[in-house]
Amino acid sequence: MDLYNRVRSRDFKDMYPTSEFLSIMGGRINHELFEKGKLPHGMILYSDYDMPGVGKTTAARITAVMLNSSRLTDEQKDDIYSGRPSEVCIEINVADVRRIDDARMIAQRILELRDAMFNYNYVFIFDEAHKLTQDA
Repeated sequence: MDLYNRVRSRDFKDMYPTSEFLSIMGGRINHELFEKGKLPHGMILYSDYDMPGVGKTTAARITAVMLNSSRLTDEQKDDIYSGRPSEVCIEINVADVRRIDDARMIAQRILELRDAMFNYNYVFIFDEAHKLTQDA
């Protein structure tokens, strides 16, 4: 496993507070999901910085685990934290799927999971979304 995945934070409180978002995200997910029973269908995590490593992917992975914590084994949680393939947290590098057919395939996968009989909160991470083509 890569070093950056071994030392990646596994809780919002362990992340360096690069923004107000990180300091409130864990509590907001718990409050919205468990107390109100509603979370937004989509969240956009972005950075004003022109550099990687500010915590967007880590925050998305932590969110995926938090949303499904009662249904995941420790091994499944480790897979998500480490970026290994997971049925709950699907990471897509948009720079690699730039064609309209790729976008259609992803949309079809989302529909299949929505209609599936599994009781998970699926998280799709679209990394490098700014590289998506206009058509896709």
